[in-house]
Amino acid sequence: MQGDYIQIKSNEESRPYVVFDALAFLSINPKYNQSRKISFMDHLNNELRQFIEFLRPSDEEVTLRRVMIKRVKELILNGLEEIKRERTCAKEGNGYFDNTSKIREKDGIENKSDDKSAVEKNENQICEDRVECFGSYETGLYLPGSDIDLTLFTDEKDALKKLQGFLCTSPFIFTKSVIFLSKARIPILRFMDVCHFRYDLSLNQESGIIHTRFIKKALKQQPYIKDLSLFLKYFLKSRGLNESKRGGLCSYAQLLMLINFLNLHPLVQRQMPVAPNLSVLFMDFFSF
Repeated sequence: MQGDYIQIKSNEESRPYVVFDALAFLSINPKYNQSRKISFMDHLNNELRQFIEFLRPSDEEVTLRRVMIKRVKELILNGLEEIKRERTCAKEGNGYFDNTSKIREKDGIENKSDDKSAVEKNENQICEDRVECFGSYETGLYLPGSDIDLTLFTDEKDALKKLQGFLCTSPFIFTKSVIFLSKARIPILRFMDVCHFRYDLSLNQESGIIHTRFIKKALKQQPYIKDLSLFLKYFLKSRGLNESKRGGLCSYAQLLMLINFLNLHPLVQRQMPVAPNLSVLFMDFFSF
């Protein structure tokens, strides 16, 4: 056995080693001009802009996300209708009869004014089941592979728990990916579709919709927040500091910090162009 090992070892050809320059593995910046000297901050600014463009989702991913989100919304609403239908059938099977109409006829409440009927119609529209997006996807500040936050507005109790079994039977959803976090501060139903997009479904989260509207308004007033937010998200995510449950900062807290920083920065308030000064703003932000 030892002879075989020596024989194999002796047959190996010696591989020559070459000493490479330390800069040989660095990518060449197409905006770099060797004829003139560029400062370190200019180099950093170019690298940041290229990296932010790299983080932006492609057109194919944007279209695919939009299509799958539409299908998932329809799937959730169809599942909710099926749950209500099964509950109604179960009540009828147990001999449940609704005597509301008889009571109204006896008490003379059946004749209502047009105003009351219109109010009831509006209330029914408000209470209509619907699924809405919020968070990073709705604001356009999501990284590649980020989760999609959804919230279901319904009066159905334990809707998430009941939808768990329905989603497991859908061909669009991976069965093993469906997890119901009932012990969380906000119960969440997590699942993943066939395109490997992950979803977090919550119940009646009006605060998430309000926060999303606030961020959209801030982005409309200060569009350069988007570039700063994308890099800050990736910077914290790569270091495991983007989850509040682990002592990090959630996306909403990051955006609030950026908005506060930019509102207090003297150069930004003097209408300094942000695009050619991303590196300066990032260095100032980390020392903020």
